[in-house]
Amino acid sequence: MRAMHDIQVAMLAVPETAKRRWRLGWLLAMLACPTLVAAADGYPSKNITVIVPFAAGGGTDMFARVIGEGISRASGRNAIIDNRSGGGGTIGTGMAAGAPPDGYTLMYTASSIMTHNTLYPKLAYDVERDFITVSRPVMIPFVLAAHPSLPATNVRQLIALARARPGQLNYGGTGVGSQGSLSIELMKQHTGTDMVFVPYRGAGPVMNAVVSGEVGFAMLVTPLVRPHLDNGKLRALAVTSRNRISLLPQLPTMSESGLAGFEAVQWHGMFAPAKTPDSVVRWLHANIRNTMGQPQTKEFFAREGAEPVDESPQEFARFLRAEIVKWRNIIQKAGIQR
Repeated sequence: MRAMHDIQVAMLAVPETAKRRWRLGWLLAMLACPTLVAAADGYPSKNITVIVPFAAGGGTDMFARVIGEGISRASGRNAIIDNRSGGGGTIGTGMAAGAPPDGYTLMYTASSIMTHNTLYPKLAYDVERDFITVSRPVMIPFVLAAHPSLPATNVRQLIALARARPGQLNYGGTGVGSQGSLSIELMKQHTGTDMVFVPYRGAGPVMNAVVSGEVGFAMLVTPLVRPHLDNGKLRALAVTSRNRISLLPQLPTMSESGLAGFEAVQWHGMFAPAKTPDSVVRWLHANIRNTMGQPQTKEFFAREGAEPVDESPQEFARFLRAEIVKWRNIIQKAGIQR
């Protein structure tokens, strides 16, 4: 107990990025213990490549490594993470779409995949046609966070302010068509308000812009927001998920704040190329579900602001279809182009 206390005290002095890496390393070491999950007709008989269409070190990459370690420990084969960033995730996604459908090349990606064919209509692949949904292990809600100088302490006040000052309020986001900026676009369309989008290169710069007051507000994920809520540099107005979240249970949802039915969350998904055998998909899904059920995995994802999702591959496919349609309509109504 004394040793654990000393570790916790020491961690208080460590930068947040280093803390996240330490927690990831600890979790991967814990998951290295073997777990029995029945194999699918001899699968896998060799190592598996998991394409992540984003750079190493980001949230999608970290989560993919946890899922990959679960695959490795269950199969006795290595799940090799292959980061193929670029093109807003389309380069790696295109590589995965063209891979043999044998279960030895998978893709772990973020929810931006649902907008690919709308924002990039000339892509060679179609998300629904060229992939099979395997698992959606987590969703990551946004927090609508504002600079304290903004005269709004809740969503209703923000909307009233936007209506009183059309075209004068500005908000940050990670580029045109990003999930955070689209979430605010959904809010604008829901309320009939006019607010100005300011793009930045990454979530960190967006957060810094809100903290400095360069922009009034933004949609940010909980781990980025929480330290600045504690020190008073940011004010949280609402969370974008259907239900309240465990890390900020006192924070109301957008729906509770007057925008009935509002939901806009990031999520992660494991995909396989179309025509991958059902037995392989079932094995992968069962393995990922088992990994997500481990107490240490639950703790890690909770600290990262991720809420667990437990649904079948078929339920994931229906969810994906609905998300593609929903965000296509929002993008087209807004006239967003890449």
